[in-house]
Amino acid sequence: MGFSYGIRSIFMLCLFFSAMSAHAFSVTSFVLTNDDDPLSCTAPVAHPDPYTIYDGKAVLWVDWEGYLANTDYKYEWYSPTGQLVRTYSSSRTSDSDGCSWSTISSQSLYDGGFGVWTVKFYMDSVLKIDTTFTYDDPGPFTYMSLIPTSFTPGNGILVAVHGTSYNPITYYHFFKQMAEDNDLALLVPYFRENDWPSYQRVFAADDKRADLYLQTAIDELVAANNANGTDLYMYGQSGGGQFVHRYMMAYPDDISKIVISAPGYWTFPRDDWEYPY
Repeated sequence: MGFSYGIRSIFMLCLFFSAMSAHAFSVTSFVLTNDDDPLSCTAPVAHPDPYTIYDGKAVLWVDWEGYLANTDYKYEWYSPTGQLVRTYSSSRTSDSDGCSWSTISSQSLYDGGFGVWTVKFYMDSVLKIDTTFTYDDPGPFTYMSLIPTSFTPGNGILVAVHGTSYNPITYYHFFKQMAEDNDLALLVPYFRENDWPSYQRVFAADDKRADLYLQTAIDELVAANNANGTDLYMYGQSGGGQFVHRYMMAYPDDISKIVISAPGYWTFPRDDWEYPY
């Protein structure tokens, strides 16, 4: 009786540990990429170092087995100085073999600094992945540009002007598909905060000419790619909205269309209204 009971107990323990082993969590693969999220849990193509401002994002992709329902997992992105810049955490309601991913935008990488970034992945507070990648220093660039793959010489330029968040990289990646779809060159000027605290006024009190700064970039794009610098489609938000509608008033013959969003101050074509309104 005792012997039989002991055998059964050992057998049940074996089944228990076998079940635990079958459900033990493990990372089967991971990859750093800049690809859009795949439709199925298959690791996308790895991105070679370094990342640049022309990569829209960095993605840590994780394939796993043995995930237990309601277990927390977390991603952490650290700048080259060791500052925690982004955290993403979640959990799921069912056991699974599957995948997960976390992204960080190129603008966040730029703002966080250049050099070696670290990204970590935790499952149930246990560190499972600790890997690094490099974000390259673009130097003191003045604008970002894109020429569509089948650009028609003589077509116009889509100009997207950032606001006082000073985030041109975000604007570039938001508008690049629109430029491709409409066969327009894309130009996103960068008015650095330290250099251009009043760019939205176009003609600032210190005589810095934000309009000429933009025109230099337009001239370079025209010379290099046969774009039409007098066929401008301009968008601006906040401070960029202020800049765009004032630029239109100064150079109406160069503008085909504008869209402006939430400018804090307006300029009207009336001498008897205070500038800016």
